[in-house]
Amino acid sequence: MRHYFIKCVIVKKLICASILAPFLVTFAGAEENLELDSMVSDNLVATLYHEFGHGVIALWDLPIYGREEDAADNLSVLMIDRLYDSDVSEDVIRSVAMTFAASAETGDADFPYWDVHGTNSQRFYNTVCIYYGLDPENRQAFAGEMDLPEDRADGCEDEALLVTNSWGAILDEMEENGPGDSFSYRGSEKDDPFLASVIQSEVDALNAMLSMDFELPVIAEDCGETNAFFSSDTGGVTMCTEYEPYTRDQLSQM
Repeated sequence: MRHYFIKCVIVKKLICASILAPFLVTFAGAEENLELDSMVSDNLVATLYHEFGHGVIALWDLPIYGREEDAADNLSVLMIDRLYDSDVSEDVIRSVAMTFAASAETGDADFPYWDVHGTNSQRFYNTVCIYYGLDPENRQAFAGEMDLPEDRADGCEDEALLVTNSWGAILDEMEENGPGDSFSYRGSEKDDPFLASVIQSEVDALNAMLSMDFELPVIAEDCGETNAFFSSDTGGVTMCTEYEPYTRDQLSQM
């Protein structure tokens, strides 16, 4: 899921720079593209987990106290925390939070407050708070980097505990079931090869770790809008092919 870059480390740095000078622009551009790809991938995975939350709520008829969108966001953060190594999960959450922040700059002024989602600014702080609260002892630097206000940070551990108490048992059951084939992917690599690669890899990884007593297909298709959603009609998650290029464009402007 992550990209690691080869760095030139030579005592005589001037010699290193002179040798690499003709290629520095190319390498910098390639590294920048890889970093953007990684951030887009992180957001696609987080969105998949979010929509998975809607699917679980619907298919298991789970009671939700509060907004379902908030509950789905919380599951996404918890899954990233539990299924990824700590250093990787921090990078993923950072990418997701930065996307909410970027969207807030361009969209919160005209945000439709009647919407079922919170504002992008609220989703930014909620994401950072829950992730920080899941391991506050080791994530102080992350909270500082994300400018999480102290007044909010003080309660994040309690907020994260509520998320763990509500979603943790469900994830425990899925993990105890062991590997399976609950997830599947249907889509055309020709339409969006990047989306297909990310989602297929994630579907394979989820099937290798957990299973459920129902199937949850992930379908990639043109929707005519930038969206991703769970549909009770199909019983699956739809990842609109318009979503990936929109996210890429948002992040490239940061």
